[in-house]
This record gives sequence, structure tokens and C-alpha cells, in this order.
Amino acid sequence: MSYKVKLLSQAQSVLYKYLAPGDHTVSVTALSTIGIAGVVLLCVALLGLIGYLLFWDLYIRQLFKKLKGIPSPKKRTLLLGNLEPNRDFIEMAIAWTQECGPVLKAQLLHMRWIITSEPEDIKALLVTDNIQKGGVLDEIGHFWGPNNLLTMHHGPGQPHKAQRSLMNQAFKMKYIRAIRPIFLNNAKLFAEELRAQNGKSIDFLHEITRVTLNIISEVIGAQHAPPEFQASMTTLVHQLNHLLLTFPNGGYLLRHVMFRKHIKIVDKFIYRAIYERIEQRKRGIAQESVQKDYIDILLDAEENGRKFTPTEIKDHLLIFFLAGHETTANTLAWLIYSLCTSPTAETALLKEIDNLPQDMDFDAENIKKMKYAQHCFNETLRLYPPAPATSRILQAPYALPSHPDTVLPKGTEVVVFVYGAQRSPKYWDRADDFWPERWENSPRNPYVFTPFSAGERICIGKNFFYDEAAILIHTIFKTVKIRVGQ
Repeated sequence: MSYKVKLLSQAQSVLYKYLAPGDHTVSVTALSTIGIAGVVLLCVALLGLIGYLLFWDLYIRQLFKKLKGIPSPKKRTLLLGNLEPNRDFIEMAIAWTQECGPVLKAQLLHMRWIITSEPEDIKALLVTDNIQKGGVLDEIGHFWGPNNLLTMHHGPGQPHKAQRSLMNQAFKMKYIRAIRPIFLNNAKLFAEELRAQNGKSIDFLHEITRVTLNIISEVIGAQHAPPEFQASMTTLVHQLNHLLLTFPNGGYLLRHVMFRKHIKIVDKFIYRAIYERIEQRKRGIAQESVQKDYIDILLDAEENGRKFTPTEIKDHLLIFFLAGHETTANTLAWLIYSLCTSPTAETALLKEIDNLPQDMDFDAENIKKMKYAQHCFNETLRLYPPAPATSRILQAPYALPSHPDTVLPKGTEVVVFVYGAQRSPKYWDRADDFWPERWENSPRNPYVFTPFSAGERICIGKNFFYDEAAILIHTIFKTVKIRVGQ
């Protein structure tokens, strides 16, 4: 059987027009009700805002002149700086890197950024010097909730290390082994659904996202995600490249104004799962499974003798939903597309899967036999990283290893451009090609491949992803053949 599959491209955030449809003209009568004083105050406020932006524009211009060793994009406008309103940040960073090279400086309104895709800088920022998070990630915390491993600050006196230690038990290989049946059961159901769609065109990204959301729901200890939750979660995930997240308090605007409805739907589903489990525990109702799920792990966790509040648990679970479904869904969608356009790689993967049993026991030993599948996962993560960039805020003057003679001032936001490093022709042969065979050897520098970040804040769910992806891809390709539709 063969199936035509329509694949969506990777989620790209969009600049929204905030004015509602309708007539936005202001009549003379309306102006008269405001009064001359109101008009004057409005003009003064506008002039003040323009003056503020002009001051910062001049200040950043002068500051950037001191950073002579680091190039900046030529396209620049007054006040906006290097900002291009018709593009999201990742699109702009790709264009800037192509123009300026792997290290550059950029201005967006009153913000100054240094963007680097040099592996020596990535190692220093994420591992050796372990620079503090902030900036965009703080705004993601305002948007999604601050009590989670993604947005918590690390370092002395910060909560990240202690809370990550509490979470580690849920991501040890012993626990992952115990939840493999959840991966397999959902994979089998999905494969049979695909078989029933013989000859039809489906939206693969939408369908695999539904499956991975159901998997993480089950792993967490909630019921299968209803359609309205799935739709709202997908909408919120698509905003993680939103330009407003680069502005102070932009995350609050996204949470409480623009996407309030979706936040309420997602929060309601997660809170219900938490309170249902709390009520079950009060009534002495035991879990069906001997293995703890994430809700129980968080309910039992203590930090310095203090239990997590339901809000803190909700914030952690929300990030589990995000990372636990989106990485796998996007990676498998891109993998399917890449295989369908790379017949040699597809043949090699199918041959490996054909040589494995239909009802294979997915223990560590058998998963290790899927070597070419692992190469395919890594190659897809290289070309389409789930987190194309991350950032750090300098707490003191700092010089990047790639530019030791250029001292960056305190407060500068340095963006680690993962996408740029993973597609750099300097470090990768055939950098833009899907070529899984390259993974028969390790990269020349480990810091040119950091799809899960690196150092203290490396993604806690890395092993979860590789096991889930292996089981899904084996089960799907043992059942159906997939082709890209027109």
C-alpha cells in the first residue's frame, strides 16, 4: 500500500495585525470630546516615545561602533534598527548569518544582540562559563509560566539545579523502559489508522502531533488530549518564535491578551488532571500502573521540605507537553519528508527495519540495532533543530572566544544560533543535504550539533525522544509506505 501525505512546513511565527476589522476612522466630533488638552497630552506622549527610541537608537549606534571586530547587517532603518517586520527572528538570523558570517551584532529597536554560531562560543556560553539565561526565555516564562526547567534561572541561589534533580527520576532509563509500552500501543493504533487511509492524502504533521500529544498525556497521568486542547496547544507552540517575545513584557501581552483563550483551555485541562489525582490520593485510590507518572512524581517531590503547589506542577507539566510532543512530531514529519525526497536514505532505512521482527521487543539492545534510524534522527535534528536558537544575558563584561579582543558590555544578550552552527559549510560537508551516512562518524566538534542544548541545561528528555521516535518509526514503516503528496 502507498499513501500520499501532505506535510506542513516547520511552524513559523507570523506578525499579526492587531487592529480588528472595521472602521478605524476618527471623526471630528469624537476628537472634540477628547478636548484640546487630551490631544496635547497624546502628542506629548508620542513625542516622548519617539525621543526615547531615538535616544536608544543613538546609544546603541555608539555602543556598536566600539565593537569594531563584529560585523552587522547593512540593511538598517532609523528606530527599527535591523528589524524586518515581515520576518520572524529565525528568518532574519539566517539572512544575517549569510551576509555577515557566524558572529554578528544586530539591533532591534532598543535591544542589542550578539548572534554567534561558532562552536567555541557555544561551548563557552553553555558549558565552560555557563552564562545565565534571560531575555527571550524570561518572556517565554511570562507567556507559558515561570516554574519550569526551560525558563528557570540557574546558578547560586537559583531553583533550576534543585528542581532538575527532582525531575531526573522521571527521565532515567529505568523509567523510560517502563513507559515504552505506552509508546508502542499508541504507535500501533496510529499505524492501523494509516492503513485504513489507504490511498488518501492526510496532513501528517497534524496526525503525528495528535499521537505524540496522546502519548505525553498518558505518560504524565492525564486522559487523552481532547481536540480543543490539541488545537490550543498547537497554537501556543507556534508562538514561540513570536516577535513580541523579544520585547520586555511581551510574554505577558501574549498570555493575558492575544492568546488568553488558548492559555485558559490548556491550563484547565492540566489543572483538572492534577486535582483529580490529588482527590484520588486523598480517597486512597491506587494507580493502575505500578510505575509513577509525572503528576505523582511532582506531587511527591519536595524542595527543602516544601511541596510543589498546583500552579508550579502545572507549569512543569506544560513544558513536558511542549517538549514531549512537539520535538518528536516535528522531527518525524521532517524525517518522512526527507526520506521521501532522498530515495537512497529511504531504501537504507526500510532495509534496516525489514530485517527487524514485526513484534520486536523494544529493549535497549534492540533499539541499538536501529543504527541507521538513529543516523536519520540526528540528521533531521541537524537540519531542522527543535530549538533553532537560545540566548544568554551577560552579567558582566565578556569576550567571546571567537573575538577575544572585543569586550561585550554587561547586559548584552548573546544568541546561540544553533541552526547556523548545524548548517555551517565550515563544519559540515554537504551542509544543506539530508545525508544520514555522515553520522557513521562523530562531528569534528561536538558543539556544532546541539539540538538539545548543552551543559547543565541540556534537555532532560533527550533519551525520551530517541526511544519514542525509534518505536514510532519502526511501527509505522512496518505497516505502511508513505509518499509525499502534491
